[in-house]
Amino acid sequence: MRTSHLVVLFGLTLFGSGCGKEASDSAKIVATRPGVTETTIPADDKIVAGQLVYVPAYSHVLTADAANPLNLATTLFVRNADPTRSIIVTRVEYFDSGGKSLGSRLKSPLKLAPLASVDFFVRESDESGGASPSFLVDWVATEAVAVPVVESIMISTTGSQGISFSCPGRVIQGRQP
Repeated sequence: MRTSHLVVLFGLTLFGSGCGKEASDSAKIVATRPGVTETTIPADDKIVAGQLVYVPAYSHVLTADAANPLNLATTLFVRNADPTRSIIVTRVEYFDSGGKSLGSRLKSPLKLAPLASVDFFVRESDESGGASPSFLVDWVATEAVAVPVVESIMISTTGSQGISFSCPGRVIQGRQP
């Protein structure tokens, strides 16, 4: 249970919700995440690998014959799959169904240690993205690395029923050594 609270707090702090969260709050939460630290973007001539990843998400699905909407909570995960080298997440941006940016979800770039991960939470009640919002995630590395896993997980529970599914990210731009 304690881990769940940490994930929600972390997601709300970095994800932002227009509630005036301070940057120092973000730093405190990031500091509590093993393997995740705030950093700066390396100079272009130091970057040898990186990708821009499109990640679909869904804020609700329609159910039953009456097409009743069932709202979903979304968590975006970025997992460094390299067992020996770090990556830097430079951009996490949320877009609505029409392609309009709803803002950046990072206060500053995040360095993910080998096999570390970071997540960003969108509340079930957040309908700002419309039915099919998306994320763009940009990452870089100063060494050749294994490609990270970037995906969204959607979940909802109502009464005794639950629904959950995932959507993998798709690379739309990239460079590898």
